[in-house]
Amino acid sequence: MRSGNTDPTLQQALARLKPPSNFATPSDIPTSTQPSNFATPSDLPISTQPSNFATPSDLPTSTQPSNFATPSDLPTSTQPSNFATPSDLPTGTQPSNFATSAGTPSSELSSPPTGNLPGDRFDIDAISRLAQDLYGQIPPISAASSPMGSIDTPRHPTIPHPQALVPGNEAEAKRATTGNGATTTVTPERSFQSSTTVGNLNLPATGEPFDVNVIRRDFPILHQQVHGKQLIWLDNAATTQKPQGVIDSISRYYERDNSNIHRAAHTLAARATDAYEGAREKVQRFLGAGDASEIVFLRGTTEAINLVANTFGRKYIGEGDEIVLSTLEHHANIVPWQMLAKETGAVIKVIPINDRGEIIMSEYTRLLNSRTRIVSITQVSNSLGTIVPVAEMTHLAHRHGARVLVDGAQAVSHMPINVQAIGCDFYVFSGHKLFAPTGIGALYAKGELLEDLPPWQGGGSMIRHVTFEETI
Repeated sequence: MRSGNTDPTLQQALARLKPPSNFATPSDIPTSTQPSNFATPSDLPISTQPSNFATPSDLPTSTQPSNFATPSDLPTSTQPSNFATPSDLPTGTQPSNFATSAGTPSSELSSPPTGNLPGDRFDIDAISRLAQDLYGQIPPISAASSPMGSIDTPRHPTIPHPQALVPGNEAEAKRATTGNGATTTVTPERSFQSSTTVGNLNLPATGEPFDVNVIRRDFPILHQQVHGKQLIWLDNAATTQKPQGVIDSISRYYERDNSNIHRAAHTLAARATDAYEGAREKVQRFLGAGDASEIVFLRGTTEAINLVANTFGRKYIGEGDEIVLSTLEHHANIVPWQMLAKETGAVIKVIPINDRGEIIMSEYTRLLNSRTRIVSITQVSNSLGTIVPVAEMTHLAHRHGARVLVDGAQAVSHMPINVQAIGCDFYVFSGHKLFAPTGIGALYAKGELLEDLPPWQGGGSMIRHVTFEETI
């Protein structure tokens, strides 16, 4: 083809064409003129081959098809219709890119092809770059931005943070020069692991790669098939399955040690009491609490929040006082406070989040004032996975004399927790999200608060003397 003229041979071929079907080659078109689903037919002359999203260097500039554009110097009847059907093309020659030509009978449309589609060389790379760019937007958590200090990068990182791989961001993988002039690569502070290692799980280091089947064998429920497939459990944010050690411990207790705690001197009662208080001490160490007496066992996170709302809330929150929650909260950290607000006349203030699901700290700071009585926030969102800067938010709340409750239900299984470092007044979590039995959870509360707060539920093990007239 030359600029401004159409090859007569090609004109004749176009006149014979029927509308090509979506991503299919019409069987009645001569091989030499078949459109090549975003590929170059080997039997076409180089000068007429469509270029896969690129301009062939051997074509005259005036006839090179432009990427996703119609060359203005081609006759209208030969212009490619990028994802559209040109109205001025004869019905028989309109390509139906992603659309059905009005003149094409539905019976002539074929199914999408099963062969190679566009993207083998271009789109996949574009998607990869997009994913790397999105990962690159994840901000680092550094000691300067959180009183709790930085979050350590995984040990033995095997690949750098994807932002270091994006063209133009090479500075992310900095080069440091040693005294003798040699250079060494400094791994970016944010990194991802391509495979899990034993070291990540604080298991004995054997030098062997992490074998997921070893872990799976410890969970009896995974030794089954569902709908003919081996069961794979990915719903740990809702509840975790129980390893054999937990199941054995529960069975062993009922087989050997079952008894009331704190109420008898016989052997079984002593065993049960020791196990119960031993578990309290383990939770104390797990949360970094100052004393085991600051740990209260409950049925889970929901009951723990209700306990705080019905003790601290009823004593210290009145009409016109303010309760601060965030948009990220689970219903269990919303409804109890709504019930309290309705009963007392308190006001609930909600911290907004940005488009990335992060707390807007400037808005949070603006909400705090002398009427704020409690801030109740999640540490990790159950829906978005957002990690909330709870230590910084606790510090800001304390400036205004407010107490802080942290919902750690989604955090305790993923990060080390130290309630003293966070500085919160209350911390709650559920056992069933942490491989423990269903129906058990814990509340951490500062010792001075536990001594000050009224009881919520009455019964045994909380009294010195009972008469019908008065209980002490």
